[in-house]
Amino acid sequence: MSATDTLKSRISGGGTSGGVGGDVYLGQEERTISVPKRPKTKIIVDKTANLADAIAQAYTWDAKQRAAFVAKARSLGYTDTTDLTSPNLWAMAVNGASEWYKNSQGKVKITPEEYLEWYAKSKKSEYTGPTTSKTITNYGGAQIRDWINDGLMKKAGRTFESLDDAERSQLYQAVNEYLQKSAISTTRKGAKEGTTITEVTPGPTIAGVEEVISKVGKDVLAPDFERQQRINFASWLSQNAAGA
Repeated sequence: MSATDTLKSRISGGGTSGGVGGDVYLGQEERTISVPKRPKTKIIVDKTANLADAIAQAYTWDAKQRAAFVAKARSLGYTDTTDLTSPNLWAMAVNGASEWYKNSQGKVKITPEEYLEWYAKSKKSEYTGPTTSKTITNYGGAQIRDWINDGLMKKAGRTFESLDDAERSQLYQAVNEYLQKSAISTTRKGAKEGTTITEVTPGPTIAGVEEVISKVGKDVLAPDFERQQRINFASWLSQNAAGA
Protein backbone atom coordinates (compact mmCIF):
# COMPACT_ATOMS: atom_id res chain seq x y z
CA MET A 1 0.00 0.00 0.00
CA SER A 2 1.40 3.42 -1.03
CA ALA A 3 1.69 6.31 1.39
CA THR A 4 -1.24 8.04 -0.32
CA ASP A 5 -3.40 4.92 -0.13
CA THR A 6 -2.52 4.48 3.53
CA LEU A 7 -3.46 8.06 4.30
CA LYS A 8 -6.65 7.73 2.25
CA SER A 9 -7.63 4.65 4.24
CA ARG A 10 -6.99 6.37 7.54
CA ILE A 11 -8.94 9.47 6.54
CA SER A 12 -11.96 7.36 5.55
CA GLY A 13 -11.75 5.52 8.86
CA GLY A 14 -10.68 2.21 7.38
CA GLY A 15 -7.23 1.92 8.95
CA THR A 16 -4.41 0.00 7.31
CA SER A 17 -5.88 -3.40 8.11
CA GLY A 18 -8.95 -2.96 5.87
CA GLY A 19 -11.43 -2.92 8.78
CA VAL A 20 -14.69 -0.99 8.62
CA GLY A 21 -14.49 2.60 9.75
CA GLY A 22 -17.69 3.93 11.31
CA ASP A 23 -21.07 2.26 11.44
CA VAL A 24 -22.77 3.73 8.36
CA TYR A 25 -21.55 4.36 4.83
CA LEU A 26 -22.62 7.83 3.65
CA GLY A 27 -21.05 7.95 0.21
CA GLN A 28 -17.80 9.49 -0.97
CA GLU A 29 -16.28 12.93 -0.76
CA GLU A 30 -13.27 14.76 -2.11
CA ARG A 31 -10.56 15.85 0.30
CA THR A 32 -7.27 17.66 -0.08
CA ILE A 33 -4.31 16.15 1.77
CA SER A 34 -0.88 17.47 2.47
CA VAL A 35 2.16 15.20 2.54
CA PRO A 36 5.53 16.65 3.66
CA LYS A 37 7.74 17.65 0.72
CA ARG A 38 4.96 16.85 -1.78
CA PRO A 39 2.30 18.94 -3.55
CA LYS A 40 -1.19 18.98 -2.10
CA THR A 41 -3.24 16.07 -3.43
CA LYS A 42 -6.99 15.71 -3.91
CA ILE A 43 -8.37 12.28 -3.15
CA ILE A 44 -11.80 10.62 -3.04
CA VAL A 45 -12.50 8.91 0.27
CA ASP A 46 -15.38 6.98 1.81
CA LYS A 47 -17.49 9.05 4.15
CA THR A 48 -18.75 7.17 7.21
CA ALA A 49 -20.30 7.99 10.58
CA ASN A 50 -21.27 6.19 13.73
CA LEU A 51 -24.90 5.10 13.98
CA ALA A 52 -26.09 7.74 16.45
CA ASP A 53 -24.53 10.63 14.54
CA ALA A 54 -25.97 9.42 11.25
CA ILE A 55 -29.47 9.11 12.70
CA ALA A 56 -29.19 12.56 14.28
CA GLN A 57 -28.55 14.18 10.89
CA ALA A 58 -32.30 14.23 10.17
CA TYR A 59 -32.85 16.57 13.09
CA THR A 60 -30.35 19.11 11.74
CA TRP A 61 -31.73 19.39 8.21
CA ASP A 62 -32.90 22.80 7.10
CA ALA A 63 -36.34 23.26 5.50
CA LYS A 64 -35.01 22.72 1.97
CA GLN A 65 -33.20 19.49 2.87
CA ARG A 66 -36.21 18.15 4.74
CA ALA A 67 -38.57 18.98 1.87
CA ALA A 68 -36.25 17.26 -0.60
CA PHE A 69 -36.12 14.11 1.55
CA VAL A 70 -39.91 14.01 1.99
CA ALA A 71 -40.44 14.47 -1.76
CA LYS A 72 -37.96 11.71 -2.58
CA ALA A 73 -39.52 9.36 -0.02
CA ARG A 74 -43.01 9.90 -1.41
CA SER A 75 -41.81 9.32 -4.96
CA LEU A 76 -40.47 5.94 -3.82
CA GLY A 77 -43.82 4.92 -2.38
CA TYR A 78 -43.49 6.09 1.23
CA THR A 79 -46.59 8.21 0.68
CA ASP A 80 -47.37 8.92 4.33
CA THR A 81 -44.01 10.60 4.96
CA THR A 82 -44.26 14.10 6.43
CA ASP A 83 -41.86 16.61 7.95
CA LEU A 84 -42.75 15.18 11.34
CA THR A 85 -42.23 11.51 10.43
CA SER A 86 -39.23 11.98 8.14
CA PRO A 87 -36.67 11.38 10.94
CA ASN A 88 -38.25 7.99 11.64
CA LEU A 89 -37.93 6.94 7.99
CA TRP A 90 -34.38 8.24 7.88
CA ALA A 91 -33.50 6.23 11.00
CA MET A 92 -34.90 3.09 9.38
CA ALA A 93 -32.76 3.72 6.31
CA VAL A 94 -29.66 4.41 8.38
CA ASN A 95 -30.11 1.21 10.37
CA GLY A 96 -30.68 -0.82 7.22
CA ALA A 97 -27.63 0.58 5.44
CA SER A 98 -25.53 0.10 8.57
CA GLU A 99 -26.46 -3.58 8.83
CA TRP A 100 -25.24 -4.21 5.31
CA TYR A 101 -22.06 -2.15 5.73
CA LYS A 102 -20.96 -3.59 9.04
CA ASN A 103 -21.95 -7.20 8.48
CA SER A 104 -20.26 -7.29 5.08
CA GLN A 105 -17.09 -5.86 6.60
CA GLY A 106 -17.38 -2.82 4.37
CA LYS A 107 -17.85 -4.72 1.12
CA VAL A 108 -21.45 -3.62 0.63
CA LYS A 109 -21.37 0.16 0.52
CA ILE A 110 -24.95 1.34 0.42
CA THR A 111 -26.02 4.76 1.66
CA PRO A 112 -29.23 5.34 3.61
CA GLU A 113 -30.73 7.02 0.53
CA GLU A 114 -29.84 4.00 -1.61
CA TYR A 115 -31.22 1.66 1.04
CA LEU A 116 -34.57 3.50 0.94
CA GLU A 117 -34.80 3.01 -2.81
CA TRP A 118 -33.62 -0.59 -2.57
CA TYR A 119 -36.15 -1.39 0.15
CA ALA A 120 -38.96 0.35 -1.76
CA LYS A 121 -38.24 -1.74 -4.87
CA SER A 122 -38.25 -4.95 -2.84
CA LYS A 123 -41.64 -4.03 -1.36
CA LYS A 124 -43.05 -3.18 -4.77
CA SER A 125 -41.90 -6.50 -6.16
CA GLU A 126 -44.17 -8.20 -3.64
CA TYR A 127 -47.13 -6.46 -5.25
CA THR A 128 -47.64 -7.41 -8.88
CA GLY A 129 -50.50 -5.05 -9.56
CA PRO A 130 -54.26 -5.50 -9.61
CA THR A 131 -55.45 -9.08 -9.82
CA THR A 132 -58.64 -9.86 -11.68
CA SER A 133 -60.61 -13.07 -11.47
CA LYS A 134 -63.68 -14.05 -13.46
CA THR A 135 -66.36 -16.43 -12.27
CA ILE A 136 -68.73 -17.99 -14.79
CA THR A 137 -71.56 -20.22 -13.62
CA ASN A 138 -72.75 -22.82 -16.09
CA TYR A 139 -76.52 -23.22 -15.90
CA GLY A 140 -78.28 -26.37 -17.11
CA GLY A 141 -80.90 -26.35 -19.84
CA ALA A 142 -83.69 -27.09 -17.36
CA GLN A 143 -82.73 -24.08 -15.22
CA ILE A 144 -82.68 -21.80 -18.25
CA ARG A 145 -86.08 -23.05 -19.42
CA ASP A 146 -87.54 -22.50 -15.93
CA TRP A 147 -86.29 -18.90 -15.89
CA ILE A 148 -87.69 -18.25 -19.37
CA ASN A 149 -90.97 -19.83 -18.35
CA ASP A 150 -91.29 -17.66 -15.21
CA GLY A 151 -90.33 -14.52 -17.14
CA LEU A 152 -92.78 -15.27 -19.94
CA MET A 153 -95.64 -15.81 -17.50
CA LYS A 154 -94.96 -12.42 -15.90
CA LYS A 155 -94.41 -10.51 -19.12
CA ALA A 156 -96.55 -12.24 -21.74
CA GLY A 157 -98.84 -14.70 -19.99
CA ARG A 158 -97.23 -17.53 -21.96
CA THR A 159 -95.23 -20.63 -21.06
CA PHE A 160 -92.01 -21.87 -22.62
CA GLU A 161 -93.77 -24.96 -23.97
CA SER A 162 -96.45 -22.87 -25.65
CA LEU A 163 -93.89 -21.28 -27.96
CA ASP A 164 -93.08 -22.65 -31.38
CA ASP A 165 -89.58 -23.94 -32.16
CA ALA A 166 -88.32 -20.67 -33.63
CA GLU A 167 -89.59 -18.60 -30.67
CA ARG A 168 -88.12 -21.01 -28.11
CA SER A 169 -84.77 -21.08 -29.91
CA GLN A 170 -84.53 -17.28 -30.09
CA LEU A 171 -85.38 -16.73 -26.44
CA TYR A 172 -83.22 -19.60 -25.22
CA GLN A 173 -80.17 -18.34 -27.15
CA ALA A 174 -80.59 -14.76 -25.91
CA VAL A 175 -80.94 -15.81 -22.25
CA ASN A 176 -78.07 -18.31 -22.49
CA GLU A 177 -75.74 -15.62 -23.90
CA TYR A 178 -76.66 -13.30 -21.04
CA LEU A 179 -75.92 -16.03 -18.51
CA GLN A 180 -72.34 -16.27 -19.81
CA LYS A 181 -71.72 -12.82 -18.37
CA SER A 182 -68.84 -13.07 -15.91
CA ALA A 183 -68.80 -12.07 -12.28
CA ILE A 184 -65.52 -10.10 -12.13
CA SER A 185 -63.53 -9.43 -8.95
CA THR A 186 -60.64 -6.96 -9.12
CA THR A 187 -58.25 -6.57 -6.20
CA ARG A 188 -55.93 -3.58 -6.08
CA LYS A 189 -53.55 -2.06 -3.57
CA GLY A 190 -55.09 0.45 -1.20
CA ALA A 191 -53.68 3.91 -0.48
CA LYS A 192 -52.64 2.80 3.00
CA GLU A 193 -49.72 0.38 3.12
CA GLY A 194 -50.76 -3.21 3.67
CA THR A 195 -54.37 -2.73 2.56
CA THR A 196 -56.18 -4.04 -0.51
CA ILE A 197 -59.49 -3.09 -2.09
CA THR A 198 -61.68 -5.63 -3.88
CA GLU A 199 -64.28 -4.43 -6.35
CA VAL A 200 -66.89 -6.91 -7.57
CA THR A 201 -68.95 -6.63 -10.75
CA PRO A 202 -71.86 -9.02 -10.29
CA GLY A 203 -72.72 -11.70 -12.80
CA PRO A 204 -76.18 -12.52 -14.18
CA THR A 205 -79.28 -11.97 -12.06
CA ILE A 206 -82.94 -13.04 -12.27
CA ALA A 207 -83.88 -9.41 -12.97
CA GLY A 208 -81.39 -9.43 -15.82
CA VAL A 209 -82.90 -12.59 -17.27
CA GLU A 210 -86.37 -11.00 -17.18
CA GLU A 211 -85.00 -7.90 -18.89
CA VAL A 212 -83.57 -10.05 -21.71
CA ILE A 213 -86.92 -11.84 -22.06
CA SER A 214 -88.73 -8.49 -22.24
CA LYS A 215 -86.36 -7.12 -24.86
CA VAL A 216 -86.49 -10.18 -27.13
CA GLY A 217 -90.09 -11.11 -26.34
CA LYS A 218 -91.48 -7.71 -27.32
CA ASP A 219 -90.29 -8.36 -30.84
CA VAL A 220 -91.13 -12.07 -31.00
CA LEU A 221 -94.38 -12.01 -28.99
CA ALA A 222 -95.56 -8.42 -29.33
CA PRO A 223 -99.36 -9.10 -29.10
CA ASP A 224 -98.92 -11.30 -26.01
CA PHE A 225 -96.81 -8.66 -24.25
CA GLU A 226 -99.32 -5.92 -24.99
CA ARG A 227 -102.23 -8.08 -23.76
CA GLN A 228 -100.37 -8.98 -20.54
CA GLN A 229 -99.58 -5.31 -19.89
CA ARG A 230 -103.32 -4.53 -20.08
CA ILE A 231 -104.12 -7.43 -17.74
CA ASN A 232 -101.45 -6.34 -15.24
CA PHE A 233 -102.69 -2.74 -15.33
CA ALA A 234 -106.32 -3.80 -14.83
CA SER A 235 -105.28 -5.98 -11.89
CA TRP A 236 -103.32 -3.12 -10.32
CA LEU A 237 -106.20 -0.73 -10.86
CA SER A 238 -108.81 -3.01 -9.28
CA GLN A 239 -106.59 -3.66 -6.24
CA ASN A 240 -105.99 0.05 -5.69
CA ALA A 241 -109.62 0.93 -6.28
CA ALA A 242 -110.72 -1.68 -3.74
CA GLY A 243 -108.37 -0.29 -1.16
CA ALA A 244 -109.45 3.30 -1.73
